[in-house]
Amino acid sequence: MILISSTEHYFAMVNRKFDYASYLDYLKSRGFNVASLMSGIFLEPSGDSQWEDLLIPWQRSAVEGYKYGGNKFDLTKWDENYFDRLEEIVAYASERDIFVNYIFFTPFFDDHKWHATPLNPSNNVNAEFEKIQPFDIYTLDKHLGLLDLQKELIRRVTQRLKKYPNVFYEVTFDGGANWTKPDWHRYMFNYLYDNMDEPKQLIAQNAGNVRGPISEVFENASAISYRFTNETMFEHVYGKGLPVFMGEHTFYPGWEPFARRHAYHTVLRGCGAYTHVDFTYNARYPLGNNAPYPRSLFGGGPEVHLGIEALAKIMNDCDFYKMLPNKQLITFTNTLFETAVLENPGNEYLAYISVNPAGINYKVNYKGFIKPHNEGWHHIKANTRGTILFKLANKVVAQSTTNGQYNHTEKIWYNGKDPIPFELESVMETYWDEARIFIGADTLYEEALTKDLLLCTDKKTQGVEATYYTGEKLDEKRVWRVEETLHHKVVNPSPFVEENQVRKTSLNFLLPAGKYHCQWIDAQTASVINEFEIEHTGGQYLFRSPVFVFDIILKIKK
Repeated sequence: MILISSTEHYFAMVNRKFDYASYLDYLKSRGFNVASLMSGIFLEPSGDSQWEDLLIPWQRSAVEGYKYGGNKFDLTKWDENYFDRLEEIVAYASERDIFVNYIFFTPFFDDHKWHATPLNPSNNVNAEFEKIQPFDIYTLDKHLGLLDLQKELIRRVTQRLKKYPNVFYEVTFDGGANWTKPDWHRYMFNYLYDNMDEPKQLIAQNAGNVRGPISEVFENASAISYRFTNETMFEHVYGKGLPVFMGEHTFYPGWEPFARRHAYHTVLRGCGAYTHVDFTYNARYPLGNNAPYPRSLFGGGPEVHLGIEALAKIMNDCDFYKMLPNKQLITFTNTLFETAVLENPGNEYLAYISVNPAGINYKVNYKGFIKPHNEGWHHIKANTRGTILFKLANKVVAQSTTNGQYNHTEKIWYNGKDPIPFELESVMETYWDEARIFIGADTLYEEALTKDLLLCTDKKTQGVEATYYTGEKLDEKRVWRVEETLHHKVVNPSPFVEENQVRKTSLNFLLPAGKYHCQWIDAQTASVINEFEIEHTGGQYLFRSPVFVFDIILKIKK
């Protein structure tokens, strides 16, 4: 089987208010079959509800002072409620044929997350660990006794879950990188394997965020796991007899269609397990439909789930276990397009064809007025990536000539009569870049600016005036139009209608002689657009695609 899913951001286990049953039922309804959980050592203060009812492997002490609410932890006392909940989740998932990827130890990445972990001396009452340093926790010689605690966690979890065949473990999220030492990783991996009862459960060896071949494949590894990397890394381990697992797509835009593009490119290059990590799941929205709160850059939601569901359907309709990646089978006459291909030579082929995002280069200038619903103070926030200029009430709020993600928030008074003038200019050079403005009565709950909150420069027409520029210096006016919302992201990737209307391609496909049944398939819905049969004498065969917006699938079967 192939594992494909959109999974919540790791904290279902540690928040008792997260309705894991609704979440897992939703995954099942989508055809998803894997969910990832972290042990609770790694906690990510993100402002969502994971902190409302925190449950980790250790009990609370009687001493107040945990930074994120409640008493500090006592690392000498295990909380059996944690292990009960863990087993409940795994059992519920097993009944629904969903695998659980359980991650024991995770580096902290930055001070923000180090301040949240129960292993930080300020968050526990255990004097023997009070001098521990964050980079010493995952070592064999500087751990101050935490190594025994780590081993005991492994023993307790594996004993609780030993009867469930739907579990696969990872020792760490960051195998052998800055925070976890390679000798510690190898030692803990072997400890995990040696202390599991028969039959052994699966262990994925985490390769971290390497950008090349991994230095060592552990003897008892069941899979190689990657995070924070791109799909091209698979070429370094594919074909070594182990499945490849992409555990997190982060650092790729989470909106449609780029999340879908990353999923297709990854799986059609040989990935055996793929989890899109979706920030729209939380305790208030266990179905990942967190629409009232603006999605983060690495967001998700039902639109993203639809495309990943389509990928799962298409893959499960193929004999994928007989197929190998071979990108060389297709050649284009137009560099606008890119592809990923799986083949079972002479029998079955699956090709994903998408627009190459590298062709993006234009500027958009928004101008108009914001007219809030009510008089009072409002927070106006520009969420942007790339080169931008943001003016509000005739004042420059933000200006940046460097690429990066920025949130620029300004508190402003609306008198109920005079709309607030604004201008937002943004250069779109990569599929990362975006420009959007939100409004809110406070900093937590915000809504995107839609036409009922926007006025053009005539103060009468609803919407926002948008001018698009192209050319070498991005100074050639290409299109002027009134948009209904101020939320621009690279989608097609072209904003120019005349280009989108001719989005189709011809491609040469290298096929052996034979009779084939062919289908063009919508990559977002898995629905068949058209199908036909060909009889081929061998060599290059010219296919002409139907019109599509961003991506499309070509399936060929003997």
